[in-house]
Amino acid sequence: MIQYSKIRFTKKEITSVSNTLRKGWISEGKKTSDFEKLFALKLGVKKNSTIAVSSCTAALELILKSLCLKKKDEVLMPSLTFVADANSVINAGGKPVFVDINSKYDLNIDVRDLEKKINKNTKAVIIVHYAGFPCDIKKILSLKKKYKFFLIEDSCHALFSRLNDKKLGSFGDASVFSFYSNKNMTTAEGGMIYSKDVNTFKKLKKMKNHGITKSLMERHNKLPGYDVILSGNNYRFDDIRASIGLIQLRDLEKKNKIRKRIAKRYISLIEKHKLNIILPFKKFIKDQVSHHLFVIILKNNINRNKVFKNLIKQKIFLSYHYTPLHDLKFYRKNYRLKKLDKIKDKLISLPIHPYLKFEEQKKIILSLKKILNN
Repeated sequence: MIQYSKIRFTKKEITSVSNTLRKGWISEGKKTSDFEKLFALKLGVKKNSTIAVSSCTAALELILKSLCLKKKDEVLMPSLTFVADANSVINAGGKPVFVDINSKYDLNIDVRDLEKKINKNTKAVIIVHYAGFPCDIKKILSLKKKYKFFLIEDSCHALFSRLNDKKLGSFGDASVFSFYSNKNMTTAEGGMIYSKDVNTFKKLKKMKNHGITKSLMERHNKLPGYDVILSGNNYRFDDIRASIGLIQLRDLEKKNKIRKRIAKRYISLIEKHKLNIILPFKKFIKDQVSHHLFVIILKNNINRNKVFKNLIKQKIFLSYHYTPLHDLKFYRKNYRLKKLDKIKDKLISLPIHPYLKFEEQKKIILSLKKILNN
């Protein structure tokens, strides 16, 4: 069986968690603080700018709620992303607006379509570094300067992709990261916020803990009591997950190098066996990117479900990312995104994880070739 995603924990993670359990402090405490500081260091940002939270969705909601969105306020985002981006806007009181992709060779947000949709109600823009490949940051930052919107980088796929030696997720006003089980590093569930502005950082720290002025760690073995100075919720992290995260974070660069090697092997196999598919982001493979996904696009009239069913019979499990937001029942309106609509049913994500063997890759490509040629 060839799984789409695979996790293996080492003795290092198990020992780290065991040590935390023995000490008895399992809620958010020093380990979480250490994890936040190490993450900031790896991201290349100042120490007091990162906040560990219960999920990436929590991170998105906190940032968007901090903007105090009104019903007419719009937040622009790619349609080719996970639904959490749009749901978080709704939950924060705003209106999501969907933007097309660049092309079948670059599945990131189309900057031209983005600018067309900016208006007086545009409060924020969420960009997604799809599969770990960088959006056109230079043009997006230029639009931000021109139109004065709040820029959020959804960097869930981009742990830790670089652009000109700067990590993705460090360009915007704020960014979010995910530690879900299929990401490049995991804490089972969890997320991280980066906030460039120190006042926003302080506000978000309180919002994630019910708006309370002092955290449990700050009150420990001291005079009890606190105040509540704003509305918040429980989006806290914990020291058990931080114990996993500290180890995973230290091993991330090594695992990303393995992913890059796997991506290069896929390209060699695809070219060798003349697979009749479109390969987006090929020009970026040489760059320092996270390779969270390896995406191909089917050509002609090939039915994606037929491909999936054939491969499932062989116990080869693929995926696709994503059903576009404008095609989901809750968000379906009169949206037409010309470029995305042409390829949305042709996207396939091949397995890519540090434990994928060359023989497994070879089997995937040869099996695909047989299906595509029939």
